[in-house]
Amino acid sequence: MIEISAQLTRLEGKSAIFKNKDGQEIIWPIKLLPDDLKEGETIKLILKTTAETATEQRNLAKEMLNEILNDQNNPSHS
Repeated sequence: MIEISAQLTRLEGKSAIFKNKDGQEIIWPIKLLPDDLKEGETIKLILKTTAETATEQRNLAKEMLNEILNDQNNPSHS
């Protein structure tokens, strides 16, 4: 997983232009940003591979199933 912090420097047409601490610009569609985001604010982008995401989803599903099964096997928690 990679985390990138970037500051919104300006809006151009349908794009938001962010700049990270190294001075690199990131162009992002405005429609995919929160409505209340303003120039000068900083965001954090989190990049994950699909393998990481899939593993996290499987782990979450296992946890949920274990919780359900444990509740069914122990009716006193209902």
